[in-house]
Amino acid sequence: MFFSDVAIGNLLRYTQIQKHTVFFHPEGSDDLYVGGTNIVYRIDLEQSHLVENYSLTPTGGQNCEVIPCENIITVIEQFQDSLFICGTNAYMPLCWKVYPRVDEGGPKRFLQSIWTSFLKARLACGIRGESLFFNRLQDVFVQHADDWRASQVYTLFTSSWNASAVCVYSLDEIEAVFTKSSFRGLNKEIPNPRPGVCVTNSKEIPVDTLKVVRENPEMSDWIWPLHRQAPFYVSDTPYTRITVDTVTDVDGRPHNVLLLATDKGIIHKILEDNLTPFIISEMRLHHPAPVQSMKLISKKGKLLVGFRDQVAQLDLGSCRDYGTSCADCVLARDPYCAWSGSGCAPAVLGAIQNIDGGTVDVCPQSGTDQQRNRPPSPELLGVSQVLPIGVAFYMSCPVRSYHASYTWEHEGQSSPCVAAQREAQTQEDCLQLIPAVRAKHYGTHECVSVEQNYTRVLKSYRLLPPIENRARRAWWSSVTTSLSGLALVSILCH
Repeated sequence: MFFSDVAIGNLLRYTQIQKHTVFFHPEGSDDLYVGGTNIVYRIDLEQSHLVENYSLTPTGGQNCEVIPCENIITVIEQFQDSLFICGTNAYMPLCWKVYPRVDEGGPKRFLQSIWTSFLKARLACGIRGESLFFNRLQDVFVQHADDWRASQVYTLFTSSWNASAVCVYSLDEIEAVFTKSSFRGLNKEIPNPRPGVCVTNSKEIPVDTLKVVRENPEMSDWIWPLHRQAPFYVSDTPYTRITVDTVTDVDGRPHNVLLLATDKGIIHKILEDNLTPFIISEMRLHHPAPVQSMKLISKKGKLLVGFRDQVAQLDLGSCRDYGTSCADCVLARDPYCAWSGSGCAPAVLGAIQNIDGGTVDVCPQSGTDQQRNRPPSPELLGVSQVLPIGVAFYMSCPVRSYHASYTWEHEGQSSPCVAAQREAQTQEDCLQLIPAVRAKHYGTHECVSVEQNYTRVLKSYRLLPPIENRARRAWWSSVTTSLSGLALVSILCH
């Protein structure tokens, strides 16, 4: 995983702080709709300015002395030429501009003004063999396919022990549970029409069917993820939002890339490598606040990120942070990026990538920019330090990728990163601590990284004794040389 600080581009601030936001971006449009509290903003992304806002205050009838009269917008979708908008409406949920043929509630004598198609099923996300489950659903992203049955649902869960997990489900298997499973707690025959089935007129649904919806809405069967035994990805990072992009590489093959946001304004880019996750990079925004919402504009390679006070655009094809060599670019395994011959740039046909393998053998072996064992860049060289005997000293080396192993090399000896009883390899640095300098520590220390078949020196320190020590060591060296010579003469004469 590579680390980079990302500047927020095309930033636009809201007129007021929002406790919750939801995005809607019409396909092929430059508009972004942002739902907040009592309001929906329409933003022109191309010009980065607020076009207009719609006030959607609670409809009335609520006791505002008991509950806060707020309408927090939760859904914005498009239907034909209008928007379908839903909000909490001060604990009396309401939708506006709704298509006529929808669930309008049951007949007057049963489930009036209540959903008649509401059913629920348990999404199982956990380590199956250990009965360890993540039970707090944070966010959902549906990756649509041409055949809806092939669509996949990516879910983000958290747990009581503050870990996060991503589980992936088949929409076809979800549908199968709702259409074939028995109803939990229902000890009689399932009525016809089956509870939950969409009908032309919901007010004509038989009472027996509606009773099951009211009294036994939960399915007996659980919905299991495609990765049956464990989540696709588990982390101790507290993620808040998820979105998924399908990116085509330079050879025309599609790759899924997960974008996970944290409560610290950090975006993790993760490659779905068959059945295993590969963390590509960590993008640290210059706005360390919880990410409330995200919206992907795949065709433009942009990610819209919403905070409580602003919305920003991020360029997913920002590739320069991966380094200045073909090996650096290829090792990142970022489908958005490829080696152009002169730099790591947005992927185009004919550029160099190796998304599946990640090895650098696809890079040319000649040229000043491609060396299998590349020396450190000039800015990392030339660190010399004069140190007296007995002082403590530590050396720092930049950790550019979590997929590499790092060691410190000195006079043929190798040692791992250490950090005084703490985590040895920190997020940004591999440290080497010398508690008390001795004569054996003088000389050159090199920080070496190895990833796949690519080895390089990242940083070099030259530790020197004080001048008087160097003079004394030089004098003693000459004395021992002379004594050795005398001993040799003595042996020869004998």
